[in-house]
Amino acid sequence: MATLGALCVGPQRASLEAIRPGIFAPGDRMPSQRAIAGDLGFHVNTINAAFREAARRGFVRGCARRGTMVL
Repeated sequence: MATLGALCVGPQRASLEAIRPGIFAPGDRMPSQRAIAGDLGFHVNTINAAFREAARRGFVRGCARRGTMVL
């Protein structure tokens, strides 16, 4: 059985790879978690876990009513 950590690797890697090469610049707003989940075919909870991990690593910051911003 796959662990949550293993399931998050795909979306997490995709999010981080979008930030690293400059697709998203500091100050840019990330697409909504629901939009990403729909586009990638993952459950929104999996995308939420990937966003939390990206925030823990200091790549993004969630802003109430404004979305997730790239740092």
